[in-house]
Amino acid sequence: MSKIVEELTRQGYKVTCILKDITMAHKILGRFRTEWLAAPRIYLRNPIPAPINHAEVLFNTGYRDADSIASLLIGWRTIFSALKPDRIICEYAPTAGLAGKALGIDVICIDSGFSTPPLRVRPDDRLPPIRHTPSVTEDRLRESELNVLGMVNRARWMVGDAELVRFSDIFNSKVLYRNWTEFNHFGMHSPELHMGQIFGDSGGVRPEWPANGLPRVFAYLKPNHPESLPVLRAALACGYQVVAYLPGFPDSVLSELCQNPRIMVSPLPFNLNELPEDIQLGIWHSATGGIARCLDKGMRMIFLPMHPEQYLAAMAVRGAGLPAYVSVNPEAWPAVFQEIQTWPRHRLNNCWKPADIEQLAHRLVNS
Repeated sequence: MSKIVEELTRQGYKVTCILKDITMAHKILGRFRTEWLAAPRIYLRNPIPAPINHAEVLFNTGYRDADSIASLLIGWRTIFSALKPDRIICEYAPTAGLAGKALGIDVICIDSGFSTPPLRVRPDDRLPPIRHTPSVTEDRLRESELNVLGMVNRARWMVGDAELVRFSDIFNSKVLYRNWTEFNHFGMHSPELHMGQIFGDSGGVRPEWPANGLPRVFAYLKPNHPESLPVLRAALACGYQVVAYLPGFPDSVLSELCQNPRIMVSPLPFNLNELPEDIQLGIWHSATGGIARCLDKGMRMIFLPMHPEQYLAAMAVRGAGLPAYVSVNPEAWPAVFQEIQTWPRHRLNNCWKPADIEQLAHRLVNS
């Protein structure tokens, strides 16, 4: 998002950022002479395990009762009334969108494809599910949407706003997708709204591999996925040279891995702009960001998705015919690596070009 802020500032706009987490705001945004504020938040409790649709995601992120939603709406309205913006650009901030539109302010979303799915046109239609399991029934999908819609409408009544007709109205804003059409989470749609992925400035350390001629693997993994450690061990056993960023892994595990001289674990994030050209394989959780880096370097890919957004993105990449392996169960990793070595490499092309930030910024303020 800092690339968009930088470009909007260059074009002469005054930009204020409202952020869920302001920890790194001074470092990332300070150089653009941009102001930032903390976003209104609600304390979360007792989330629904494994939410199946956008309604249950909202429930887990603050839409738990009408009072909570009303407090969020009032918080956003207070901010916008003070700032008096000409346009609001949201990256998954549905409450901000509702508050802004109620005040008559233009709202546009920039999204990877997951948070603003293609909307149905009939009042009785629902949004697509984000999971496909036996627990995902039509009754549950519809009931959860009606439940959240009822709470939203009670909250809107409390703050003096008109009722919404259907749940999908929460997401009914102008949108541009920071993705390529082929990799949208809910199938190919609206190619004119897909601007390509943003290759932002990437801070961090330079990745360094020993010059030993071994095939190279880049890994960015967290301990939350049960296959994170097994895939790293298997990569080393199969003779790869691994450079990895492993935030959150216990020190005991890192010490065990680093006994192997063919792995280098960085305590800091890597500068992804400086990845070398000859990486054979990238191992990630998320395809939303990983696909751009993999195509840039022609990497084959392994994805270990930890939640539906990552899973749907990874499956879209695989469905586009790219060399991507999506892990959802315990794996026989040596066999997987042997198979992956035979796959062709794909790179960025005329279809998958990085987003034109100047054009994207222009459309965000003029669409």
